[in-house]
Amino acid sequence: MKIEEANKEFWMSVFHDIKNPMISIDFALRGVGSVEVDVEILEDVYNLNLGNLEFIRAILENYRFEEGFFEKKHENINLKEFLNELVGGYKYILQEKELRIDLDGVEEDLVLNSCPISISRVFSNLITNAAKFAPDGTEIMVEARPYNDSRGGGVFIAITNYGEKIEDLKSIFKKFTSYTDSSGLGLYICRKIVNDFGGEIWAENFDDGVKFCIVLKG
Repeated sequence: MKIEEANKEFWMSVFHDIKNPMISIDFALRGVGSVEVDVEILEDVYNLNLGNLEFIRAILENYRFEEGFFEKKHENINLKEFLNELVGGYKYILQEKELRIDLDGVEEDLVLNSCPISISRVFSNLITNAAKFAPDGTEIMVEARPYNDSRGGGVFIAITNYGEKIEDLKSIFKKFTSYTDSSGLGLYICRKIVNDFGGEIWAENFDDGVKFCIVLKG
């Protein structure tokens, strides 16, 4: 029973994270004219699909890690460059809602030592959620800065979107908790990854919207 539940959780996670770039591809293809094909759009679709294939390989690597076959590879990540590249994959979704992602709050040359594959899953889920719930024509604010407490140094990251507040902040990170037609796995996956790296993740309501906060070590 436990093995069956673990397998179900793994594949639900895979399907959830493959869905995000597929949504971006769908938005990109909507921009293709009925007669002339926009070369730039096709190039973007190609790159998004390439990213999806890389993600599938990454998922298989993560699965092998979870089974104890190898260690997750940590490396130094320039957060500004990393987030800029990641946000590029969502430009058609952002254009559709006339949203803008503001990365000015991410400190230049801020480096995080972590696993790029896993961290990209966290950011992808949070950015997708922010874009889904943000009102048309607003901004999604991303900030990142060094963080220190009694347990040592790390990085504080926050992703803020304006719009409707979250009614139950405590339950949103539980598995299969969803207030929309989504799978209810996205924030659960985020919490699992962040906790596995010894970090923390939480959400806060404020007057005009919601802020998701992360503290990561390293």
